[in-house]
Formats: sequence, structure tokens, C-alpha cells
Amino acid sequence: SVNRQKYCEPLDVLLSETNEFQGWGVLSFHVQDLPPEFPPLPTQSHRYRFFPRHVPLENNYSHSEIWVDRLENTGQYVEPGSGVKKLFRAYLSQRVIVVKQATG
Repeated sequence: SVNRQKYCEPLDVLLSETNEFQGWGVLSFHVQDLPPEFPPLPTQSHRYRFFPRHVPLENNYSHSEIWVDRLENTGQYVEPGSGVKKLFRAYLSQRVIVVKQATG
């Protein structure tokens, strides 16, 4: 999950009526920082693309998700394998900015 900056402030992602995000940090990245595509890994035959999808919640209009699809463009969310998830996290971790450090 991510929040669109256009509709909120960075720390708004931590708002919760139950305070469930206490101690969590906040990272920021630009949409263009999402990898345009990943080639297939040796254990997989598909290439993947990543894109933001606005998925507003009742109490959080700015809520969005990073979706993954095969390059064949199914138009649906495709669950990538663990290797692709690790590669995506490593790729994005090199591009994020820490807005608020996690505590505890």
C-alpha cells in the first residue's frame, strides 16, 4: 500500500483510529521510480511490469497499491513469485527517501 501525495501529506499514511501504526516509519518515492519492467528470472518465464493503481479506502481517499502485471498485459493483478518480489524490493530500496524513521 502507498498513498498518493496529491491527496495527502506523507505522515497521513500512519493515521489510524486504533493507533496500529505507532512506531512505523514512512518512505517516499516517485511513480517514475517504479521499475518499468523486470525480465524473467531463471525459474520464471514471464516478464513483469509495475504500476500504481488508485484504490481509495473509506477513511483514506489517497490509498493506492503497486500492482504487478505480466508484460502480456492481462489488465489484472498478477501475483509475482518470491524472486520477483525480492528483486522489486531491492530495486525500490535504492530509490526511496526516508520521511520518518521507524522507532522501536
